[in-house]
Amino acid sequence: MAKITRGFSGRRRENNPRLPPGQYDTGNTWPVLTAEVTPKPDLASWTFTVEGQVAQRTTWTWDEIHALPPSRFDGDIHCVTTWSKFDVNFDGVSVDTLLDAAQVLPTATHVLAFSSTGYTTNLPLADVTGGKAWVVWNYDGKPLEVQPAGPHACSCRTCTSGRARSSSRDCASSITTSPGSGSATATTTAAIRGSSSATRVTELGAPRRANAWQSAMIVDITDETKRAKTFRLALAHPSPHLAGQHYIVRLTAPDGYTASRSYSVASAPDGSNAIDLTVERLIGGEVSSFLHDEVVIGDELEVRGPIGGFFVWKGDTPALLVGGGSGLVPLMAMLRLARKLGKQDLVRLVVSVRGPEELLFASEVHGPQTSVVYTRTTPDDYVRAAGRLKPEDITPLLDRAQTAYVCGSAAFADAASHLVVDLGLPVHQVRVERFGPTS
Repeated sequence: MAKITRGFSGRRRENNPRLPPGQYDTGNTWPVLTAEVTPKPDLASWTFTVEGQVAQRTTWTWDEIHALPPSRFDGDIHCVTTWSKFDVNFDGVSVDTLLDAAQVLPTATHVLAFSSTGYTTNLPLADVTGGKAWVVWNYDGKPLEVQPAGPHACSCRTCTSGRARSSSRDCASSITTSPGSGSATATTTAAIRGSSSATRVTELGAPRRANAWQSAMIVDITDETKRAKTFRLALAHPSPHLAGQHYIVRLTAPDGYTASRSYSVASAPDGSNAIDLTVERLIGGEVSSFLHDEVVIGDELEVRGPIGGFFVWKGDTPALLVGGGSGLVPLMAMLRLARKLGKQDLVRLVVSVRGPEELLFASEVHGPQTSVVYTRTTPDDYVRAAGRLKPEDITPLLDRAQTAYVCGSAAFADAASHLVVDLGLPVHQVRVERFGPTS
C-alpha cells in the first residue's frame, strides 16, 4: 500500500472512473518516450518481417502491408509510465494478421520487436494477440508523420504500454516470436513507420523482476538554478544504479490519490544508499511543483528504481554526451563517473542552454572534456555567437568509436541526434532520451 506523502493533497481533479489509480490524463498531448534516433523513412525500401519460431519467415513491403485486411483500434491507452490517453483511434493492420500469415509455432510464448536501429521490446505473445496490438499508419484519420512532439503530434514507430528491454543489432527491425523473456503486464499498441521493422518469436527466458517501491529520506536540497533543485535521497534499501538510469517518485494523498513522475539520477554510482535526483520545476507540474514548494530535509518520499538498461554508460567505452537544458542530468552522472574512475579521456560533453543562469551544475561543467553552447544570452567572455547547436560544436569532439548519448526535449533530441548521425556516427551508436509534456 502506498505511503501518504506529508503535505500532498493532489491537484483538484474530477472523479473520472475511466482513469486508473496512479494514472494522469495526458489530454491532447503525447508523452515522448523513445530511445533512439527518429528515422527518416524511405517507404520504397521499408519492410516489416515476422521471423523466429514461425513456420515461414514473412516479409511485407509498405504497399503489401497496406493491402492486408485493415484493422482499427478505438479505445483508451493506459501506459505503465503512468500516463493515460482517452478516445484514441488508430488505423492499420492487426498483429494477429501478421502472426497468422507467418504461422507461429506452438512453442512460441513471447515476441521481440526490433526497431530499425536495433532497439528491442519484449512482450508475452498473449499480450499482442487476440486484438491487442496493431501496426498502424493513421491516427485520428490522418497519416502518422515523423515530426517534433507537440500538442497534437504523434510521432512514433513502436509505441508500447509495457516495459522494454534493450539491445543492439545491426539489421532491420523486426518482430521475433519466442518462448520467453519480457514483461508480464503489457498491453501494446504498435505504431510503426520507420525503415524496416520486424518481429521475432522467441523462447522463454528468466523474467525480469521489477523494483519494489521503497522509502527514501531527503537528506539535502541544493538549488541548482532558479528553476531546478537537486534532492539527495537516502534509500531505505540500497539499489546500485548505473549512470544514465532514473527513479520514479510517487506522491500519495490521504484519499489514496497518487501522482508519480520519473527523474534521472545525477550522481555517479558509488555503492552507497544515496542518490541525487535533479528536478526542474515545470509550469503546471504537479510533482515537480510539490517537490520544489513543499519538500524539506527529513521528509520521506516513495521511490522505485533504478530503471533503464539502454541509456546507460558503465565507464569503459568512449562516450559523446550531448545535452539540452535539464537533459544534462543523466549525462552529469556519466561525467561524474568518468572523473571518479580517472577516465576523463573517455568522455566528451557538450550542453546547450538558453543562458548562463540556466546552466545546471555550472561549477562542474568545465575543463577539456566539456563545452557549453548558449542559444540566447552569453557570458561576457564567450567567443561564440548565441545560437543553436551546430556541426562545428560537435565535430572537434567526435570519434567514430564513441557511443553518443543525447538527452533533452523532444525537439532538441531529434535535431541533435540527427546532427550526430549526419556527421558520421553510425545510427546504432546513438542512444536518445527525450522528455515531453510530463510534470
